[in-house]
Amino acid sequence: AGAQPEVCDFLGRCLCRSGVAGLQCDSCQPGHHSFPFCQAECNCDAIGSVENTCDPRGQCPCHSNFDGLKCNQCAPGYYSYPSCLPCQCSPKGSQHGTCNPLSGQCKC
Repeated sequence: AGAQPEVCDFLGRCLCRSGVAGLQCDSCQPGHHSFPFCQAECNCDAIGSVENTCDPRGQCPCHSNFDGLKCNQCAPGYYSYPSCLPCQCSPKGSQHGTCNPLSGQCKC
C-alpha cells in the first residue's frame, strides 16, 4: 500500500512513497501518521509535546499539563495556555477542583 507501483529490488526492498517508511513500505516515517497515506505531518506543539512524533491516529505525546491531539491546549486542572499553570482551587470550596482553562477562575 505504501510502495510505489512495481518498484522493488530482488531482495524485496521497495521504493516507498513520500512519508512512508519500512523495508516493505508498511509504516509512516517519523513525524507522519495515518498509514497508508502518511501525508499529514504530526505538527506537535513545540511547548506542549514531549517530541514531534505521533501515534497512527496523530496523537502527539504531551507533557502532563498539556492535552489535545497536538498538545496545544491545557490538560484538565491547568489553565493559561501555553503556560498551563496548575489550578489553585480549594477542594473544600470549589466544584470539581478544575478551573476555567483561560482565566484560572474556580467554580465555587
